[in-house]
Amino acid sequence: MLRTVFLSVVFGWVGVSAQDSAKSFDPPPALLRMYEARAALETGIVDVGFEDFRGNQRKFDNRTYRFAGNDEIFEGRGDEDGVVWRDTAGNPTDYADEIAFALRKDGELWIHREFDWGAQIKPDGSHLIVADARTFGLMYGFSHAQLDKMRWKDSVRQPSARKYSETIENGLHVVTAESDVGRIRWWIDPRRGWSPVRCALYVDGALFSESRSVLKQYDGVWYPEAVQYWVKGHKDGREPNVRITTKHAEFNHPEHPREFTPEDVAIVPRVTAIHKYDRKGVRVNSGGYVPGVGYEPVTKDYAYAKQMQEVLARQARAKAAAASTATGGAAETPRNAGAATRRSTSLRKFDSEWEAYTRAFIARYELDKTQTQKAWTICHECQTRGATYLASVKGRIERAEKRLAAARKSAEPQRIPEARQIEGVLAGLRKPIGVIFEKQLKPRLDKLPTRAQRARAEQARTGKPERP
Repeated sequence: MLRTVFLSVVFGWVGVSAQDSAKSFDPPPALLRMYEARAALETGIVDVGFEDFRGNQRKFDNRTYRFAGNDEIFEGRGDEDGVVWRDTAGNPTDYADEIAFALRKDGELWIHREFDWGAQIKPDGSHLIVADARTFGLMYGFSHAQLDKMRWKDSVRQPSARKYSETIENGLHVVTAESDVGRIRWWIDPRRGWSPVRCALYVDGALFSESRSVLKQYDGVWYPEAVQYWVKGHKDGREPNVRITTKHAEFNHPEHPREFTPEDVAIVPRVTAIHKYDRKGVRVNSGGYVPGVGYEPVTKDYAYAKQMQEVLARQARAKAAAASTATGGAAETPRNAGAATRRSTSLRKFDSEWEAYTRAFIARYELDKTQTQKAWTICHECQTRGATYLASVKGRIERAEKRLAAARKSAEPQRIPEARQIEGVLAGLRKPIGVIFEKQLKPRLDKLPTRAQRARAEQARTGKPERP
């Protein structure tokens, strides 16, 4: 059925008269608008099902692509069975459900497994992991290039000047670019945000590869609901070699971060051990992530000594607990276990806490009926955002809490850095709730009171009138 939809969408232009334009080295307006529409997506989250066909094998995995400016994140979320990591025999590993992360930032890839206390930094391009979701369907093949780097470049030879022409066929703007690589053609729909429904590469006059897209609106933006990539080398071009199906997409939300940090891929500052490699795959040094600084190398002796201090401390606590139990005393409660439980409970009750804050705000400023209605609307909108976020990470929080409890109970020295890593991951998962409260609920409510209401509230608080 999907194949039929694709064919009906992208081949509807056949046999329709065209209006030719002169050839030029300047990209035509339709192509510029196509790229401008995608470039206007400054932040976004796109959840997809990704199918890769190689020979007679099909590989499927659920993925999340996130972008903020020139930063991009890849999240591998598992196959149809929810398994992210399998061994060479195809069996799930002990860490099968941990998300596979990769952050592309400032020419480097930060690669990490969710609860692993070790991570890697490698040069961008050394591994094809991260992709820019804004490029999906824009070119004739699936690409890992960033939007601003693929705009006017050909993948085979650099540089490669293009000579453009444009026709209008059945309402679609058909742009053709001729270069020393071959001929590229886009079918762009101006009625749907200047999005392409097809892009094809011709080599020596014959179709070599192409993409075909079905479009849908997300947050008022036309974006591919599905993209199929075809290449001549895969079953003679009769079947797609890559199929991407969008499950969820959101763009330019106010709560989206404007840039990413390693913390967004579960790298915990001063905890996760990071190994840095060069383009030849040789380890350069090791270190950790420091906020505001970035990667900071440390000496092997320092890292070893710090870990041994924790190992000895853990062993001492375990010995003391055993002695206490042997003499009839109570066993030692794992460090921070009660605090973790309280934080988890508080996180799940954020909605009632926000309601209490809103109620107190209304009373403090003596808001009128209209203002009160607006205040509760703001509160409920923020609660919805918070609940949606919590639902999306509920499984991760539950897995992390379970793993953390097991790591804290264990007397094995190697579980110490694992526990610290998971504590940091949980803190990172809770952070967006606080961001919604601080960046959405509070500032939006603060806009409601009038100057007179603020003055009365200030006088009631301090006994003095508010300064003009």
